[in-house]
Amino acid sequence: MTTPVPDDIDVVDWLNAALAPNESTQPADLASLDKQLAALTASLEVAVDEHSALLGRLIDDVSRSVPRLQYDLHFMREGSLSLQSTLAHITNTTSSNQPGGIGDVLEKLHALDTIKTNMTEARDVLREAESWSMLEPEVTSLLAESNYSKAAERLAEAAENLFVFQNTPEYESRRGVVVSLENQLEAGVSSALVAAINSRDTAACKGYYEIFERIGREAEFFNYYVGARAEPIFTAWRELPSPSPNSSSSTNSDLSPFISSISEFYSTLLTLLRSERTQVARIFPSPRHTLSQLLSSILSSLQPSFSQKVSELSNDLGPDAVIDLVKAFRATESFALDAHDILKILDAPPSDALQRRGSDKAHTRRHSRRVSISLSGRTESRSSLPGKGEPDEWDLALFEPFLDAQTSYPALENRYLSSRLPQLGTGDTARTLKEETDAVLVLADGALARCVAFTHGYALPGLLAVLDALISSFLASVSSSSFLASSSSHISFAGPGANVDLFDLDYAPADYARIQALLHLLDAVRSALDRLVGFEGRVRSTVSRALVENDITRSDAKIEGMTSGEQRILVESGMNSRELHDLLQSLSSQPQSGEQFGVVAHPEVFPGARKAIMGLAGTCQTSLQDVILSPLINRLKTYPTLSLWASTSASSTSSASSAQTDLKIPTFSLSPSETMQRVAEGLLNLPRLFEVYADDDVLAFSIETLPYAESELARLQAEDQPHSHSHSTPHTRSGSLSLRPAQKPTPLNPETILSLWLSSLGRSLLSHLLHDTLPRIARLSSAGAAQLASDLAYLENIVQALNVEEEELHRWRVCVEMRDEEGREACRDAEQRDGVLSHVARIRGWPAS
Repeated sequence: MTTPVPDDIDVVDWLNAALAPNESTQPADLASLDKQLAALTASLEVAVDEHSALLGRLIDDVSRSVPRLQYDLHFMREGSLSLQSTLAHITNTTSSNQPGGIGDVLEKLHALDTIKTNMTEARDVLREAESWSMLEPEVTSLLAESNYSKAAERLAEAAENLFVFQNTPEYESRRGVVVSLENQLEAGVSSALVAAINSRDTAACKGYYEIFERIGREAEFFNYYVGARAEPIFTAWRELPSPSPNSSSSTNSDLSPFISSISEFYSTLLTLLRSERTQVARIFPSPRHTLSQLLSSILSSLQPSFSQKVSELSNDLGPDAVIDLVKAFRATESFALDAHDILKILDAPPSDALQRRGSDKAHTRRHSRRVSISLSGRTESRSSLPGKGEPDEWDLALFEPFLDAQTSYPALENRYLSSRLPQLGTGDTARTLKEETDAVLVLADGALARCVAFTHGYALPGLLAVLDALISSFLASVSSSSFLASSSSHISFAGPGANVDLFDLDYAPADYARIQALLHLLDAVRSALDRLVGFEGRVRSTVSRALVENDITRSDAKIEGMTSGEQRILVESGMNSRELHDLLQSLSSQPQSGEQFGVVAHPEVFPGARKAIMGLAGTCQTSLQDVILSPLINRLKTYPTLSLWASTSASSTSSASSAQTDLKIPTFSLSPSETMQRVAEGLLNLPRLFEVYADDDVLAFSIETLPYAESELARLQAEDQPHSHSHSTPHTRSGSLSLRPAQKPTPLNPETILSLWLSSLGRSLLSHLLHDTLPRIARLSSAGAAQLASDLAYLENIVQALNVEEEELHRWRVCVEMRDEEGREACRDAEQRDGVLSHVARIRGWPAS
């Protein structure tokens, strides 16, 4: 029952109708009717209460408003009557006066005002004339009495009134008198001022500053103050030893005399700033700015200049110059931060009195003037305080001399690292490579730390290029044949040990030693890659830390450990280039997660070094293959000169048999030659050789650089593509595709790695046979061709067991099996004639056309 009761209906009738039972339904339950009646009763009571309260509020509002309304009407009536009376009076008064009378009154008032103004100006001129006539004798008398304060007040009044004579012939003479008297006042005060500064009489210095301030010569007062207080600093700077090639520090722990002395100089300067912090606050109205200008004046007055000293460090020293430069820069930076902390104490806002007393006046370091000055000249000698966030003058003066060295830092670092690059020894190859790689990366770590300390990362692009080139050159030197050739001379080999079945292989103990040495060297190359990857991680960490904690790419960011002047110089330098921003973005970007096995790929930091490691790994693998295949290749040396290639007996026998039976006997029915049998046996024995090194996972390292392994790896990756989301088994080994971090490494099991090595060895041997051995056969008879075809067919079956499919080998066999007529016809067909057929035609004596 939520329908509201209409206003035009009787409530009693509506209740009866609502409670009446529906005739179309069964009689209503009395309990249900009672509940409905109770609910309706409660709703009616609430409605009655609400309307009663609303009606009461309306009655109260009306009862309060009616008396007020009567008062308001009465007040409006009285105001209207008063306004009517006033308007009538004004109308009567205005109509009784003549229009010309008002104009006369106004003209008289204007004339009186003009007379008053002229008389006031005349009085001021007479007073000024009387004052200027007594100025010089009055000030001279005050100076004779040493009443400098009164004399300063008198001169300040005269300078303020000098504008009266502006654009008159007397102006220059009056101005000259003022300047001459100011010079006399300054000369009389100077000796007492210097004595007060030296005796640290703060009260006297404060009084003298007020005198200089009144005559507008605060800069001269500041010059006197600096000259007296900075003399010990100038003496310490002149005694500073000059940098020389012999004084350069050779280690990070040793300090050259110059670095030690400059640290002491900064300590002395900080002591002066700490002592002057309280003094200038009692004397000058702007202590923070005054102390900053004091430091700027000291730095600009050093002889020889600070920039000359820094230039000597960067230009006059040898390879170790960068070490002293970084130390000098760090000492300078530490001093600048300490100086900022001292000045920060004085950053409190000045009081109202100090603000009224020339808080906008600066003290510029210049010589005391003994020439005439003007008000405009005094205004020009003052400079406003640096804006908020603007670097101080001394801050810029400290770090600008280092900018050239910072810009050329990669070249300086390259010169130093090149002189420290370790030379390869003649000891154990693998151990030497590991030790020297560690030494090179230690040098690179030091260079990275110096780059961050000296340039705060702005020289990172150049430094990383230098480090990449140095590491690459070091690894390239390892790839030299003389270094690899000595790798087996320091490896002792006592034989195959428990694997006595290897004694039937065609390997000497020196061969086993050579194989072991090359495996150790390959392991050392893998270790070098791991160390390089670790160093790349430290580089990324350094860059990330610089971007997160110290955003060097933003000029408006406050960087911890840098002053505003240092940051501004670096931001506005040529080092803040697009190359730097791209490098920081690439190194600090989130790594890309590979789909397979959750592998994370980072961008390369040292692509040249990785390429050199790849080349070194490939060189080791090629050398290892040369040793493994050396017995087989040695047997193939005499293969082209075998006498059976020119034999004709087998050919006549074959011809007779063919004439009697009219059947062609295939060449593969012949037994392979002894040489080919031994070569084939050597290939079949290769798996036994690799069983010795089955537990050594170094064979899986850089598997993609293995000769002829690219096609097999591509096939394996294509086969694994449908299973890219499957998990690797615990026995899989990862082929070192990390050399190319953009690729997704495919984990390989030991069986696959062994298959890849055997396939690579088989292809390498076939390459030597097909391109170096077979072309050296001088002449091939029909019987020799049958024997060669049998050898090639036999070898083809053997290499197929090693998962090697070589089309060129099959082509050689097909061409060798051709009869003379078939071969000559093939030679005449341009589509069939290729390199293999040309070789076979030459040794078979088939005409070229």
